[in-house]
Amino acid sequence: MRHRLPLCVLVSLLLAVAIASAAGCTPPLISEGPARFFALNLPKTTPPADLDGQPIPGLFLSARLLLDDRALARSQTIVGEMDQGQHLTSGHSLGMTFMAPRGFMGVAVSLSRVGPGPTNVHLALRRGGRKGSLVAERRLTAIPQRGWAELRTGMQPAGQYYIELADATGEGVYWRGLSLGPDKDIWQGYRDVGVPFKLPPTLADIPSYDGGSLNILVNTQAERIYILGGRSSYDYGIARWGDYEVRSDSSDRQFIGDKAGELEVDYADGTSDHVPLIFGFNQWWWTRWGDVASGGPFLQPFATTPRPLIASLHVYSLDNNPLAPSFWVYQPQKKMIARLRLVDNPQIQGFPLVAAITLEAYHGGPNAAELPMPAANPMLSRWLAANTITPEMITSSSYEPALQTLRDFLYTNAADIPSTIQPESPPGRSGPRLSFDGPPAATILSNVYEFSLQDMLAKLDADGAFHASTDKSPNFGLYGGIGTWRAGVGYFYNQAWSRDMGRTLLEMIRLGFLEQAEAGLGFAGRHLYDLFNGYPQINRNGQRVPPHWGTVLGQPNLIDVDGMGDDNQENDGHGLLLLAYVRAWQARGRAASWLDQYWQVIRDASEWYCFQLENPSFSRATKVLYTEGEAANGGGYDVYSNDIAVEALRGTAQMARERGDVELANRWDGCADTISRGMMQELTDRDSRYGVTWRPVAWDWGYGHESLAPAFITADLSSYVLTPSATLTVTQQTYRRQVELIPGFRSGRVLGYGQAFLTQAALLLDDMTGAGQALNNMASFIYDAGIGPYLVPEGVALHPSGGYWYRTGDLGNAEQEAEVLKALALVAGVDDLNGRRLTIIPRVPLQWTGVSVSDYPVTVLGQRLTVGYTLKRAGRTLHLEFAANGIIPLLDVRLGPLPADATPLVSVGGVQRPAQVTESGGSTWVWLRDMTDVQSLAIDVQW
Repeated sequence: MRHRLPLCVLVSLLLAVAIASAAGCTPPLISEGPARFFALNLPKTTPPADLDGQPIPGLFLSARLLLDDRALARSQTIVGEMDQGQHLTSGHSLGMTFMAPRGFMGVAVSLSRVGPGPTNVHLALRRGGRKGSLVAERRLTAIPQRGWAELRTGMQPAGQYYIELADATGEGVYWRGLSLGPDKDIWQGYRDVGVPFKLPPTLADIPSYDGGSLNILVNTQAERIYILGGRSSYDYGIARWGDYEVRSDSSDRQFIGDKAGELEVDYADGTSDHVPLIFGFNQWWWTRWGDVASGGPFLQPFATTPRPLIASLHVYSLDNNPLAPSFWVYQPQKKMIARLRLVDNPQIQGFPLVAAITLEAYHGGPNAAELPMPAANPMLSRWLAANTITPEMITSSSYEPALQTLRDFLYTNAADIPSTIQPESPPGRSGPRLSFDGPPAATILSNVYEFSLQDMLAKLDADGAFHASTDKSPNFGLYGGIGTWRAGVGYFYNQAWSRDMGRTLLEMIRLGFLEQAEAGLGFAGRHLYDLFNGYPQINRNGQRVPPHWGTVLGQPNLIDVDGMGDDNQENDGHGLLLLAYVRAWQARGRAASWLDQYWQVIRDASEWYCFQLENPSFSRATKVLYTEGEAANGGGYDVYSNDIAVEALRGTAQMARERGDVELANRWDGCADTISRGMMQELTDRDSRYGVTWRPVAWDWGYGHESLAPAFITADLSSYVLTPSATLTVTQQTYRRQVELIPGFRSGRVLGYGQAFLTQAALLLDDMTGAGQALNNMASFIYDAGIGPYLVPEGVALHPSGGYWYRTGDLGNAEQEAEVLKALALVAGVDDLNGRRLTIIPRVPLQWTGVSVSDYPVTVLGQRLTVGYTLKRAGRTLHLEFAANGIIPLLDVRLGPLPADATPLVSVGGVQRPAQVTESGGSTWVWLRDMTDVQSLAIDVQW
C-alpha cells in the first residue's frame, strides 16, 4: 500500500529521483575537495518546566496570556495542551518559565482534577524566573475536570515570567501540556545519510528558546550549514478542540506558508542573512504526518501525488518517527560568519527545534569540533544541488510560487468551490429527497444530504449494532492534523458512542428509516443495563449504579473521567437515546403495543434522571444535573445535557400518561420542572450587553454553542416553532452573544457541535440572514474535491485570515454528520411532531431560489404518509406546490422570509385568501393555519 511507504522514500527518495532526471544535474559529491565537517557546540539551556526545581526535559506545561479583563478574555496561548502533561501531588511544586511577548492582564493554565475527591492548589506568577518577585497568586479551590484556571494580574509588561502550582491537596492535579517524548525515543529511526551530526544524547541537550532567541558562536567561513530539525516543538497543524477562536487566539494554527521563526546569519562585516523558517519550505510536521500511534501515517494526497511537496519542501527526511527527523541546508555568503541566531516567532506556539548544526567548511572555528568524513552519497549530492537554500533564493522569494502551489494543492479556498455544481446521488440511495436551489452552496448541501444520509445509514448494522465511524473511513490526522489523510481507518468504528448513536437514531427516524432505527433501539436497550449488571466490579463508592447509558455502549469504563470505576455520568448521550425512543413512538402513531414492547427500558432510563435529583450525594446534582463528559467540559453543570433531559422527561411523561400511569407521568414532569427551573436559576449569567443568557461551558467543543440547546433540542420532539416565553428570551439573547463571539457565522473547527449547532439555532430563531451565512459556510467547509467531497468531516482548520482551510479528524463522524443532516432537514421544515397536524415550515435563505422535497415520511393522527413540495422564489413572489399520498387531516403552512415591511397578498389555488402575517427574526412570515383534509394545494405569495 503506497501510504505505508517510509517517509524517507516518499520525500527524500522521490526528491532525489526527480532531481537526478533533470538535465545537466551533475554536482560534485559533498566528500570531494578540502572542505570538512564540523559540529557546532549549541548553547546549553535549562528546560523550562521543573518539578521541585529539577528540570523536566522535553515537557512544556500549558500557559496562556489573558489580554483583557473580560470574562471571556482575548488570549495568546504560549503552550497549549495535547493530552500530555505532569501530575502534581501533595508536597511538591511544579512550574515553568516562559516569555510573554506582549503585555497581559492575566494568565491561565489547563488543569484536570485527579480522582473524585476535593482538590485545591496554589497558583502563583513571578516575574523574572523561579526566584523572581511575586506578581499575583490565588488558591484554586474548584479544580475543573478539565479546563483553564485563571489568575488575574492587572496589566503586566512583556518579559520573562515563572508560573507555579504548589501545595496541592487530595490526589493532586494534572497540569496539561505537551511533551516531546522520552529520551529513549529521540533518535528512533535515525539514519546517517551522508551528513555527520553530533546528536544530543538527551532531550535536555536540545536547546529551548520558546518565544526568544538563541545565539551560536561561529567565527569561520562555511560552504554549507546543515540544520538538524525541520519541525517545531509544537508539532501540530492545529490544536485539539478548544476555545481559541472565540478568544481571537490564532497561536494554535500552523499552515503551509506560515513562519515559525528565522535563522539569522550574522557576518563579521556587520551584514546579515535572514532565512525564514517556513512550513512547507524548510519546516514540516511529523506527529500528524508519520505517527503510527495516532492512526497514521497520514501521507495522502502526497503518496499518490508527490510533485507539489517535492517542488516546495527543502527538507531531507531521515525516517518516520525521530524527534528531529530531517535536516535542511543553507549556503551562506562566502565571508566570515560571526554567529548564527535562531529566532522564534512568538505569535505561534512552540519554537523551531534544532538538535544539531553541522558546518561544511575549511576550518571549524573556535566553537566547533571536527566530525568524521562521511562516505560519498550520490543521491544526497543530487538533492543538495536542487534543494540547498541560498541567499539569492531568500532575497528574491523564489521559493514562494512552489509554496503557493503546495498550499493550493492541500487546502481548500473559496476559489476552489465550482461556480456550477451538478446534483449527484450515490448508487443505491434510499430515503426522502431534499434538493436546494440557488448558489453553489445550495447544490453542495443537496449533495451533502444525498451522500451523508447514505453514509449515516451505513453506521447501523442489521442487528442494530452502531458504529461511530463508517467502516474504513478516512482520517485527517485526528485533532491536530495538517491537512493530509489516511484511507481505511474507521477510527471510531468499534465504538458505539451514546451521544452519536442518539443523534443518529433521531435523524434516521426524522427521515423515515424507522425499522432500522428500531433495531438500534433494541441494541441500546440491551446495553442500558451494562453498568447495573457490572456490579460489584462497577460501582460508585461501593454502591450499585442504576441503569443508564454511559459514554460508549458495550464498553463500560472505556472513558471514566473521575476515575471512580463507574463510567461517565454522560447525561447528554443518555438523553439523546431516550429522545430517540420517544420519537420512534411518535412516528409509530403513539401505538400502545409499541410502548408495551419498549416500556421497561423507557421507564428505567427515565428514572435515572429522577434518581440523580433525589440522590445528590451520589450524583452531584443540585436543581440541575451534573454531567461527566464533553458537554460539560469533562464534568460540571451544562445547559445542553439538562435541556435534553427536560425534553426527554416531558416525552416519557406523555408515554406514561398514555399508559394510564398518571402518578408516574406527574413524577417525570415534576423532575423536568425541577431541572427547567434550576436551569434558569443556576445555568444563566447576567451580561450587561446581552441581559440574561445561558452559560456556555463546553469549550472543548470550540465555541460554547451547546448553550443554544433550548433553541434546537425542541425540534427533536416538540415543534419546529419556538414558543414565546422567558426561556425563549434568554435563548435569543444567548444567540446574539454567540453570533458576536465568532463574526461571519464561522464555527467549523467542530462541524456538528460548532457549525451545525449555530446553523440550527439561526434557522429555528428565524435569523435568515445569519442562517444563509451559516449554511454557505457549512457548504464550503464540507466540500473537498479530493476525497468524499460531500461527506462531513469532524471539523476543519481555518487559517486566521479566513482565506483557506482543511479537514481534520474522522470523515463522516456520526455526531457531526447527523447534526448537519438535522440542519438540512430544518431548512426543508416538514414538521409532524405535534402528532395531530402537519406543519410545512421551510426556512430558505434569501440568496436561495427554492427547495424541493419528495417522499418525506410523516405521521399524522396515527396515519403514516409521505409528502412532498416544491417552493420557488422569484423576485417578490413565492410559489408552493404541495402533495401527499393520502389525506392530511390538519395542515399548517408558513412561508417566508419576506422583508420586514412587506404587505403580502396570499392566494390558495388561485383564490385570494386571508392569512396571518407575523414577524420573527427580523423578517415577515405568512401563516395559513388549520387547513383541513388536504391532499394537494398550491399557494402563491406576492408582496
